[in-house]
Amino acid sequence: MENNIKQTQVIEEEMTTQPLTTGSRWMIGITGALGVLAGIWALMNPIISVLSMTWIFGILMLVAGITGLVSWFKTRSQHSTSISIFMSSIVSLLLGGILAFTHVYSLAILSLAFAIWFIVDSCSWFALAKESNMPVLTRVLSIIGILVGIGLLFAPVLSLAALLYVVSFSLMIYGVMAIIKAVKKQA
Repeated sequence: MENNIKQTQVIEEEMTTQPLTTGSRWMIGITGALGVLAGIWALMNPIISVLSMTWIFGILMLVAGITGLVSWFKTRSQHSTSISIFMSSIVSLLLGGILAFTHVYSLAILSLAFAIWFIVDSCSWFALAKESNMPVLTRVLSIIGILVGIGLLFAPVLSLAALLYVVSFSLMIYGVMAIIKAVKKQA
């Protein structure tokens, strides 16, 4: 048993100390460049970017809703607060379906969907706080999430702009980090 653990540790050390191959450096560098270009493109084409985000986030919310329902079916008898998981999953499914399959009002729906999703999800986390490792922090962050969600309800254009900037800058930061990793020489 100890030999297996030592062999695993040696293999892990070899994997982390070996330099990247030329092929993998190129792939990481290309991925990073594409991330930077996608972030810049999103900033330069805000309407198309936000419309694309409605579809992508709709799909993500559908997946989150399905995952939440599966989790609810597995844990509903164990937790007294499982109704919050169920409700959060249903809201995710409904909003995800609207975002993914409604194109006419998707901008307004996206801003409202995120506000509602923030509120419902934060309420769900607040209800489950006593079961977390840090219940006080979970409650504080949940209350902040509820307040942010309420703020987003009253500033839909601002929330779409903030969403666009967060996504764009995240892509660019990821891209720069990938490029640095590809260029960096490992000993």
